[in-house]
Amino acid sequence: MQIVETIAQLGDFGQGSAVAIGNFDGVHLGHQVLLNQAMEFAEKEGLKSVAYTFEPHPAKLFRPDLAPAMIDPMSVRLERLAKSGIDITFIQPFDLEFSRTSPEEFIQTVLAEKLKARHVIVGEGFVFGRDQGGSTETLEREGPNFNFSVHPQKLIRMDGIPVSTTRIRDFVHEGNLPGATLLLGRPYQMRGLVIEGAKRGRQIGIPTANVAPANELLPRSGVYACMAHGSMGTAQAVVNIGFNPTFEENELKIEAHLLDTPNANLYGTELRLDFIGRLRGEIKFKAVENLIAQIKQDIEEARKLLDDLAP
Repeated sequence: MQIVETIAQLGDFGQGSAVAIGNFDGVHLGHQVLLNQAMEFAEKEGLKSVAYTFEPHPAKLFRPDLAPAMIDPMSVRLERLAKSGIDITFIQPFDLEFSRTSPEEFIQTVLAEKLKARHVIVGEGFVFGRDQGGSTETLEREGPNFNFSVHPQKLIRMDGIPVSTTRIRDFVHEGNLPGATLLLGRPYQMRGLVIEGAKRGRQIGIPTANVAPANELLPRSGVYACMAHGSMGTAQAVVNIGFNPTFEENELKIEAHLLDTPNANLYGTELRLDFIGRLRGEIKFKAVENLIAQIKQDIEEARKLLDDLAP
């Protein structure tokens, strides 16, 4: 997959392109519908398939205090887009200058002249351009003037639940991991580097890897059953997200206890955690012995949950 960050890098599109437009955060099942349609048109007509996305999220420019936490960092988003099979991902820098682009200018300059779009695929409720003045209807009205057709895709549902980035974020915030998995088409994944911690886990016989997350979006505080992937391979894990109230700490930490790989040296390496289920909320224990007993119970519950889900 070619990654393009400026119009000048686009080069020649030959016969033209089929363009899927969206933020593509999480590359969930709904996004995959847009991408697949772009690739189908491209294959049938000898076009380039393009994912046109934005960075940062527009809300981060106008209302950073209200901007949503992103499911995936851009590096992971690009990885997922590459796996989809799309030919080109164009990352549009979303700054003040670009935000002032009128819908008509965007259609003519970007879609028609630069991308040579022949097909434009967008999701339900798509808006674009200065003051969100453009819509699907704008594209459909202008498309014939620039030789492209528009393919708006209706919101898909899984088990009656609409597949949307907002709903996935809600599920993750709530700790509803099965819900997030249903809409993503895979478990929610957190990635981060393993850093040094207080080593309390090792002192009590339950060593943990402390993870500095790359993700903005985090599940709520609690204990989770996860599958961990890293330099040690793949392992079941119990992951605690919280403030260690038993030790009266006030800094949010993410600590992963890897089952059956207690001696893995992971410092400075990336750990990827697939969140499968929430075991419990965070508890303040009166004594360390009570904490140890609860963790051992958490481990057994996590094993059972993860073993039951294993293929």
